[in-house]
Amino acid sequence: LEVLARARLIATVVLQDDQLPAATLMPQSILDDWQARAEAEPFREGAFRFELDGRDVLARYRPATDRVTVSAMDTRVRPDHPTGYPDPGIGEPAALTVALDCMTQLEQLGVLGREEFSTTPTVTSNNPVYFEDEAWIERYSFMFNPTLDGLPLRSAEVVISVNAWTGTCQRITVGGQVRVERIGDAEVKLLDQEIAARIVEEKVLAASLPGVQDVRITGSVGYYLPVEQTVAIVPPRFLASFATASGSLEEPTMSRRFYVGLSLDDPDHEPLVDLLHPL
Repeated sequence: LEVLARARLIATVVLQDDQLPAATLMPQSILDDWQARAEAEPFREGAFRFELDGRDVLARYRPATDRVTVSAMDTRVRPDHPTGYPDPGIGEPAALTVALDCMTQLEQLGVLGREEFSTTPTVTSNNPVYFEDEAWIERYSFMFNPTLDGLPLRSAEVVISVNAWTGTCQRITVGGQVRVERIGDAEVKLLDQEIAARIVEEKVLAASLPGVQDVRITGSVGYYLPVEQTVAIVPPRFLASFATASGSLEEPTMSRRFYVGLSLDDPDHEPLVDLLHPL
């Protein structure tokens, strides 16, 4: 499988070993079954494990978005003396340095295709762990995207997670091998992202079933190629991730997350574009 070749290249960066041997694969019958299921359900994420130089690696692949995630299986580390407040470990700036070095290696291996990715993360997050009266940051994660006119192309992304205690790469996701070219200027009338988020909220509430009390939205302006298309003219949109809350305010029931695009040319009248689950 071509995806296994990509997963192995990504694994050399995760494990920091460019002399790794060929992957020890699972039986061909299992691979054939996994590939058949992936073709039948392209939005479903398939997973498989393989071994490189005695180390177990977990790879996940989602065909619809050409998304590969490779994780080392032996990177969970608990600090010796965690505190009640999440201990930062090496800290975010040091973790970003590691992530940027991983980006350079991915580019040199040809994993990122022809796009030039921004060295400024589009999204930065951390994963705190709480255990009894102790807490610590387990990992820092950074998302990188190519940009066009300063706006991120969110259809193509690299997410790198760095262990907060060992300072080593823990997981890399490479998704959406997309080639972008500028063909003209887009009509943009809405520039305020707070207003855009409010319009998305109003549209979601208007289309929701009774009982939905709240819409929790995060978003930013960028480009996104819908998953059912391989070639398209794509204008910039306000790209919003949201979940709805229903039930009581004290114990709300949260929906799964949705990913939609809002027109910046005619936001009040054009419908939201479902970017992950096209009709």
